[in-house]
Amino acid sequence: MSSRACHPGERACRLCQLSQGPRRAGALPRHHRALTANKLLWLVHAEYAIGFFTWAPAKLATSELRFGRILVMAPPRVAFERVKLAARAMRALLFDVAKLEAVPLLDGGTGMGLWIPFADTPEANALRAWLHALCKRAVALHPDLVSLSPNTHHDGRAHLHVSSNAADRYSSVPYSLRAPRLTLCTPIRWDELGGIACADTFRLDTIEKRLEAVGDVFASASKVIGSQAFRRLPTALDDGPLRENQ
Repeated sequence: MSSRACHPGERACRLCQLSQGPRRAGALPRHHRALTANKLLWLVHAEYAIGFFTWAPAKLATSELRFGRILVMAPPRVAFERVKLAARAMRALLFDVAKLEAVPLLDGGTGMGLWIPFADTPEANALRAWLHALCKRAVALHPDLVSLSPNTHHDGRAHLHVSSNAADRYSSVPYSLRAPRLTLCTPIRWDELGGIACADTFRLDTIEKRLEAVGDVFASASKVIGSQAFRRLPTALDDGPLRENQ
């Protein structure tokens, strides 16, 4: 069971949502304020916590984000190869438009997440709007590969999702377990993606061997690209020279 903090790289977190093991029918996941790593461990044992989720807020300001996140989701019957193509397309667009890099994560289910570190912890509304505009450009460039429509089904397109870049809107923490099959939300290197067949490749019984072999991919990758700043991003994505955000 996961005991990672909600803020990757830190020992304490302000707020997390946990998903639990078996509970009574109709019961919703409970929310807990978890102030220390020991508190998280307590939740694992006392509440049978399986997964931890976050919106990646700054330590002292829940409406400011340390990471932007683009979720690349696979609707029913959309192959993971399409998700991989969509993730690569978003990586290329991030770099072409704003010289940004992201850490790719397998979500432990059928999709991926791109975590984009920002040293200046931008305000959530501004960041979410910018990411939405970026995804609109991706749809214009790749209309047969990606969509922003939540009702995309059975047409081979991956769904781009950025609405979780807001307080109290969650996605899985890196290295969190995913119920019910105990897969993991696993950070990978971009050069590994071609050899990965599915988003639920890594499980509780295999992750230790991976960590021994490659170390903490999320921490090392975030350190390399962690100086990225939102204030330097282009304010208009469709035309004109790059201008810094105010």
